Amino acid sequence: MNRSGKRLINWCLVVAYMLGVYATLTVAPSLWDAVDGYLNGRGLFVVYLAGGFLLAAVFLYMSVFRREKRIVNYIILLGCACIYFILNKLAIYPAEKIHLLEYSLLSVLVFNALKVDFSGYGLELYVYGLLFCLGAGVIDEVIQLFLPTRVFDWRDVVFNIASSITAFVIIRFNILGQPQKALQA
Repeated sequence: MNRSGKRLINWCLVVAYMLGVYATLTVAPSLWDAVDGYLNGRGLFVVYLAGGFLLAAVFLYMSVFRREKRIVNYIILLGCACIYFILNKLAIYPAEKIHLLEYSLLSVLVFNALKVDFSGYGLELYVYGLLFCLGAGVIDEVIQLFLPTRVFDWRDVVFNIASSITAFVIIRFNILGQPQKALQA
């Protein structure tokens, strides 16, 4: 597939994901209650399990497949896990904790869309990615401002962008690792 085809598919995935998030804003609290009820009040446990699984997968990728030897990358991964833990503790409502996974996934999708045109090692990919995620988070909250069952909350915007920053840091330093030039030196 050519570059423009990859770009189109990746950006369509980003747009479809965000439209899905925006479309479910009115039913998200009821949906969360239904899922949590189905899981006998263990919905948060499933969210924690999913986050832990993702961090463990990154750790395994680093240690087994990439055979990462630099301890600093493991320290960065541990720092990112601590950031997620802190954000999790700052979230007042259980459904807010989903923002952590929601915007981490958005960051991965945006990264894949942007890497078609930018190097994964260049700063501009991360700046554009974070700006996109920030805009998506603000739009998410502005839509909630007009919904009778939801409220605009700047804390959610902060959660969204902090989740995105953390996901981009994990991608850059723990998944991509060192630039190829540095590895050959």
